[in-house]
Amino acid sequence: MNKLNTTEEILRYAIGRENESYKFYLDWAQQVNHLLLREALEGFAREELRHKALLELEIMKTGTVVVGAQDLGQAQEIDHLMPPLEFESEADVLRNFLQADVKKIFMQAIEREKTSFQVYIDLALNITDAEMRQTFLALAEEEVKHRIWFEIEYDKLLQRKE
Repeated sequence: MNKLNTTEEILRYAIGRENESYKFYLDWAQQVNHLLLREALEGFAREELRHKALLELEIMKTGTVVVGAQDLGQAQEIDHLMPPLEFESEADVLRNFLQADVKKIFMQAIEREKTSFQVYIDLALNITDAEMRQTFLALAEEEVKHRIWFEIEYDKLLQRKE
């Protein structure tokens, strides 16, 4: 990560990461046919939009106008830990194909959430405003919860394959 010099640069960087994460989850959700996985990915996409809204609020607190900021009242609250995925019994070929896609999604999501956690910890260490630091730490906590959810579900997927 390049050196970010101002609070606004830090917040805009974090907003950009949340926007990328939103697109990541939404793109994957549109590519999978499995209903429960698609719903989980859509839920994570909504969660990333909520994170973006929190960061936009922090920019507004500094007196800066956020162009194109979403209506904060419309941000939907979802459970941090999604319900476990249940894979339906299907033909072996279809199941194997789905599991290959699911494994790819899970591995990328785990890596993305690990990186997001570390980014928020790094940003929290480089911010002097105590309230904003708490926002970054809260976001880091949410990202680690996301990672744990993906890791648990990935482990379940591997156990089913054995």
